[in-house]
Parts: sequence; structure tokens; C-alpha cells
Amino acid sequence: MHLPFRFGNAARGTELAASVLGIAIGVSVWQHATLGMPVLEARTSYPPPERLQPAVADIETLPVRVLLDVPFTTQAPFGDWSEPYDEACEEASVAMAMAWARGETINPERAHNAILNLVAFENYMFGYSNDTALRETAKLITSYYRYRKTQVLYDISGGDIRRALADGNLVVVPVAGALLRNPYYAVPPPYHMLVIRGYDDANREFITNDPGTKNGENYRYAYDVLERAIHDWTGSDQTVIGGRKGMIVITK
Repeated sequence: MHLPFRFGNAARGTELAASVLGIAIGVSVWQHATLGMPVLEARTSYPPPERLQPAVADIETLPVRVLLDVPFTTQAPFGDWSEPYDEACEEASVAMAMAWARGETINPERAHNAILNLVAFENYMFGYSNDTALRETAKLITSYYRYRKTQVLYDISGGDIRRALADGNLVVVPVAGALLRNPYYAVPPPYHMLVIRGYDDANREFITNDPGTKNGENYRYAYDVLERAIHDWTGSDQTVIGGRKGMIVITK
């Protein structure tokens, strides 16, 4: 094979190219100096790129304790737990919520009348009064009492409940009663409803008015216990623990 050049020639060619490059660089520097142009020196280091500071998110700070002044009644105001009172947790919860919203007190006679009136209204409106779901219970507030400052929210967390309470609102929740493990229930109700009137971060407890027991005023449930128990009515005792997590929020 015939090579166009020898290695010795290649070396001399490399030396020649380097000499030409050196002359070119020298001429360039001379031109810059002669014409008053700044001579640019090669940088050996560069400052680090500017880092974007992350946006500071607004961190919501809630009070460590909230307790609203909510009148209490059981669902059996005179201690009679026969029908309709044994199924009147929704009506009793609504009666307490409306007494709070209107700045009224509640006594056994007033609670008794409110429960019976609400049961009659449900039978007229829905065709039944036992085990009303969250939206149906909310209609007692908006249709019977004609109180509009009410929201039904689903897929909620314990933080959502505390935020609503911190904003000065009252909360009503549906629960799978057996999951509450309340020792005062004679028989744990498969489906139940109660009022949440406050919370206590120090002890990690919700403060409730639970109409299912005469000991229900300011009754406390651990955060995790009540959060697990919240389930809307599905139409069956057997499937209620699969119901959506929701709440009614009442604003004054």
C-alpha cells in the first residue's frame, strides 16, 4: 500500500500547523491592542448558574383547639328509645345544628317536637324516615328549615373537617356506628349520624355532640377512629362501611 506521506512528514506538518496557529493568535492579540480593543483572556472558572428559589407556599395554620357552642339533645329526649327515636339520629343532629345556626337553645320538649316534625316531613318527602343519607339529611336543613347556608362535601379527610371547624362552621357526619366503639351505645348502630362541634390537636380528638347516648355532649373520638368510621349510607347495613366519606357543613 502506498502512503501519501511518511510519519516524519506528518510530525513536521503538525509543527508547521502549530506555528501558523501561534502566529494567528499573536496577530489577533496585536490587532486588539493596536485598535484599542480589549484582549479577551480565556476563563479558567465560571460562576455557578443562578438557582431559582422555590416559591414559598402559603402554609395554612389552624388553631390547635376549636369548640363551638352547640346545644345538645339525644335522639330520645325523654329517654324513650322505641320508634321513631331509635332511628332519629339524623333528625336530632339536624335539630342541634339548626339551634346553633339560629342562636337558639334546645330542651327536651323542643327537641322532641323537632324530631317528630322532621320524621313526618321525611315520610312525606322521601316516603321513609329511617337511615337517610347525607344529601337527604341536608334537604331537611334546606327544605324543611329553609336554611340555605349548607354544603354537602364528599371524599373528605380529617383535615377538611378541622378546616371547616376552624372557619367557624358546624359539621355533621354519617358514620358506621360499630366502628366508633362507643361504650355507651346499648347496641352499636350499623348506621349513625352525629355533630362535630370542635377538635383538640393536643389530644388528637374530635369533639362531638353524639345523639346516640345521653353521655354524648362534648363526646370525644380520636381522630383516626372517627375518620375511619365516616361512611355515607349505601342502602344496606352490610355495605355501609364502603360508603363515601362526606360531611354537611353548616355556616352561620
